[in-house]
Amino acid sequence: MTKDGDRIPSLAALEEAHAFPGRYVIKVFGPVDAAWVAQVVRAADEVTGLQGHVRHSVRESSGGKHACVTLDVYVQTAHQVQAIYAELLTLPAVRMLL
Repeated sequence: MTKDGDRIPSLAALEEAHAFPGRYVIKVFGPVDAAWVAQVVRAADEVTGLQGHVRHSVRESSGGKHACVTLDVYVQTAHQVQAIYAELLTLPAVRMLL
């Protein structure tokens, strides 16, 4: 999913592919910047209400220009997943979501 398309997974697709409540993984691509990573994690925190409990990891591209933040989030519903995607899409430096 690219930011340009602003596509968010449909409820049907999410509910067909995942069991809720449960863990859901989102990959967010953007710049190598600690402040940006904090924004990404904070966006997921705010939607889930789990401030400080969203697991994440960061991996830089081989060229060092881009980073991928992997969010491992415990979500209650498919609606909550959609809300996380929507919040992430408001961040200006997000290049792509998976």
